[in-house]
Amino acid sequence: MSEKIVSKGIFCCDTFILDKTNKLSLIGIFNDIKVAKIPITHSKMSFVAILKIEDANSDSYNVDVKLKSPRDSELAEFKIKGKIDEKEGNVNVVVDINNFVFKEFGKHTFEIYINEKFIDSTSIEVKEEK
Repeated sequence: MSEKIVSKGIFCCDTFILDKTNKLSLIGIFNDIKVAKIPITHSKMSFVAILKIEDANSDSYNVDVKLKSPRDSELAEFKIKGKIDEKEGNVNVVVDINNFVFKEFGKHTFEIYINEKFIDSTSIEVKEEK
């Protein structure tokens, strides 16, 4: 059988907790950020993806998380070398992002790639608070 990697969920949240049994808790999941003006510095957020790997070809993966602007330009890239211990199972990909500056209103998209293959995306909307 061939390797299959699928997204079980992808989120933006305030923070997360990963305990010693690998149980993941997401705190403050959000889809938008309301601000009075731009630019705005968002002090802390976390990107979390829960992936299911079946029939793994490798025990190590290159994970790239890209944050794109409403105009589809790349604002940030987070590179992770992931390792799994078994040929099947769930893998949590977590990225803490501190003091990120949003420079425009609109939909900002997080994309996740495994070994340069697109897996999934989610977005947050930076909205003007009225």
